[in-house]
Amino acid sequence: MHHSGCASSNPILNDNFIEIVVNNVPFFALLDTGSVFTLISLNMTRKLGLEREQLEKGEQSILFTASGAEMPILSVTNLEIIIGGHTIKTSARVIENLSHDLILGCATLKACGAIIDLGKRMITFQDTDAEVDIYTTRNNVFSNCATFACPRIF
Repeated sequence: MHHSGCASSNPILNDNFIEIVVNNVPFFALLDTGSVFTLISLNMTRKLGLEREQLEKGEQSILFTASGAEMPILSVTNLEIIIGGHTIKTSARVIENLSHDLILGCATLKACGAIIDLGKRMITFQDTDAEVDIYTTRNNVFSNCATFACPRIF
């Protein structure tokens, strides 16, 4: 059984937010190089109107946070994620009480040729010149929301 760390209690994992768009809805995702899978909250799948599919027989149905807590996988959904003009088609495991709306895992990032430079706090893609900022805190993220017209959070 494969274990995937994605707990919100780890400060390193909460420092890497990127701007994304799914189904024409802009929001922020957590970039998690410690998670193999891309994960999405049940609430966000409902908000985005995403169809969900049952897990296939024998498919892994439980993930574990970095602290060892169980996270049951409810279903799977297909996503088309836009990051800095780069479109990524991927699947995501649906989790009921996920710490973030969407957590981008390594399998998705690797498949789309993402190059993560934590020193420059930037993501680029092998097939484009697009550069995408990685935000260090939610405050930095939400203070930079003008392009998405999202509410300021104080």
